[in-house]
Amino acid sequence: MLNPTFQVNLGHPITKGTVAVGKFDGNRPCLAAGTSSGKVMVHNPHETNQGNQLTFLNVNKDVNCVASGAFKQGVRRETLMIGTQTNLMAYNVDTNSDIYYRDVQDGVNRMIFGKLGSHANPLVFVGGNCSIQGYDGDGEEQFWTTAGGDVTSLCLADVNGDNENELLVGSDDYVIYIYQDESIIAECKETSAVTELCDLNGGSFGYALSSNTYGLYKGSNRIWKNKSKSAVNGMVGYDILKDGVPDIIVGYNSGKLEVRKQEDGRLIHKDSLKESVAGLIVADYRMDGHDELICCSVSGDLKGYVPAQENLTKQVEDSSLDELIEKLIQKREELTNELKNYEENLKKLKNGDIDSSLIRSDSKVKCNLNPNIQENCLDIVFRTDAENIIRSAIITAEQLFPTDTSMVYSKNPSNEIKVSLRPEKNIAVEMRIQVMVGFNLGSKYHIFNLSYTLPRFAMYIPGEHPRPPKSVLNFVLGERVKRIIMWLNESFNIVFKLEGEADVIDAKFTSLRDGSPLRLLYKDGMMTISVDDMEVAGDLFQDVCAFLSIKELDSKCDFPVEFEKFEQITQSVEEYNSNRLKMTAEMADSSQLIKAYVIKAEDSRVIADMKSVRSMYNELHSVNKGLIGEYKKRSTNHDQLLTALKEVNQMIQKAARLRIGEPKNRVVSECRKAIKNNNISSLFKIIKEGQ
Repeated sequence: MLNPTFQVNLGHPITKGTVAVGKFDGNRPCLAAGTSSGKVMVHNPHETNQGNQLTFLNVNKDVNCVASGAFKQGVRRETLMIGTQTNLMAYNVDTNSDIYYRDVQDGVNRMIFGKLGSHANPLVFVGGNCSIQGYDGDGEEQFWTTAGGDVTSLCLADVNGDNENELLVGSDDYVIYIYQDESIIAECKETSAVTELCDLNGGSFGYALSSNTYGLYKGSNRIWKNKSKSAVNGMVGYDILKDGVPDIIVGYNSGKLEVRKQEDGRLIHKDSLKESVAGLIVADYRMDGHDELICCSVSGDLKGYVPAQENLTKQVEDSSLDELIEKLIQKREELTNELKNYEENLKKLKNGDIDSSLIRSDSKVKCNLNPNIQENCLDIVFRTDAENIIRSAIITAEQLFPTDTSMVYSKNPSNEIKVSLRPEKNIAVEMRIQVMVGFNLGSKYHIFNLSYTLPRFAMYIPGEHPRPPKSVLNFVLGERVKRIIMWLNESFNIVFKLEGEADVIDAKFTSLRDGSPLRLLYKDGMMTISVDDMEVAGDLFQDVCAFLSIKELDSKCDFPVEFEKFEQITQSVEEYNSNRLKMTAEMADSSQLIKAYVIKAEDSRVIADMKSVRSMYNELHSVNKGLIGEYKKRSTNHDQLLTALKEVNQMIQKAARLRIGEPKNRVVSECRKAIKNNNISSLFKIIKEGQ
């Protein structure tokens, strides 16, 4: 059991994910947290006067996230950063004054303070609508890049061991992006939106998903994962056992708090709060020279924990050893029973006894992947020997089924069974399969354990489409034809053979998802991908580059259908921005008019002119009603603007995925410059030609 060393009730609710600790006067750590009333609460436990320990900053907007830190190395006084739906504010708590206030059109979903890669000074990184921005102490943008979806979590960690931080970005498109400066060096694909990320040192980081799954990565390789009944509200690394390795601390929506070992996710401590966990922080809050783990609840309760004492650590080690011994004893019993059954079956076979529970020792199960054009899906077919039957098949695979597992049970079993697959994305999936095989009249079954890798582009089947694609992507590979054929056979569900000229590949496919055409032409070292979906083209480009170990490659493209839609989106952005400015000015005029009516009404009341008072308040009511209507229009316009900006950022992300290495970074930075300068023609040229 985890016992707190201190408990404090702040008396005010805390919004989930809006907790930070900072030395705002340069010496004493204070806790800052967003409240449900559009305020930021600052708790200073070192204030001698109890009545002055809590102070409030009125933001008058819903607080999405807070962060704290110093913008220059060696500076002790830290700045409080506050993020709302459309704004970012830097605040000096000590002097009670704003440092800067910025509009952030892409929104502020998540925020983190720290130093990234080659940047000389720390920045505050803001994750919003498919974009990540980094601001310095003057509010100037020093970093900008795109993500594939809305940013749902941020973390700074040294993942590749180069002694410099990388930026980890979790998004609602089920991917963890790892950035080295502005370049993506790895992508970790998950099964739902990534809600939490935390640094665990040594190249490891923890993660949590909206599906209540959480786990640990070492670099870009997942080590373990668990699933809980309650949603994960917070995650942080803290060495509770004092063994030099940070443990992973997980806080849940149910109020439960768990400490798990980094190496295998084993539970070692737990505690619970009365309400949901709002956030987890590690800081020297009591100024005793040792960091504490601080757990905050949504009701405003704080609990502080320190590393376990030696005797408690020994108890945890003894308990872990007892659990291991118990598991080994259980495993030994299972193996003993299994061996006994094998010996009995072998004896019956030697004596010639017929047992309906036995199948031949050389029985096998084969699996094939077949396209099902009528159902627009793939069928994975399992087949065994003619005298056997397959009762059921269980497939476990991530990102393939809603619950990661699918079971097919046959009421009238035969020696064949099929499972339909409908992968939504172009991803290679490793499937773990269990097939239950036995005799028709038998009551016992043999379990065959198989593994099968679903090719990334298995949903594309060979065949010429009557309507060829209008869009193309061209890039130079300069590889031998045999290497390209190896890639085709690995990434598609085909066995490709050359026909005609030995140095030309012309492969034509049709998508099982929507019937769209795809053509791959490789001639004289030039690869031409003809497909109307820009995202699919990016998937193909990235996959062939990964297969051929290409680290830097440029390309040229033309997607007329997508570019036409994108042109309409850019025009919509200009229109929505113009409407926003116009409505803001009109609302400001109406606000001034309201003030004037209030003053006139008050003057009339003083001189007892009740007729004028009623007239002024009637006018006031009319103007206020119009103001509310204008606000609703402005709110709708803002939502439409955010949607359009998201599509702009997604287009830049798609364009970047058509390149790799330095050309990819160049596309992102040049597109950003073109947008800032409102140079739309230049933006289209960069997307098409890469520069």
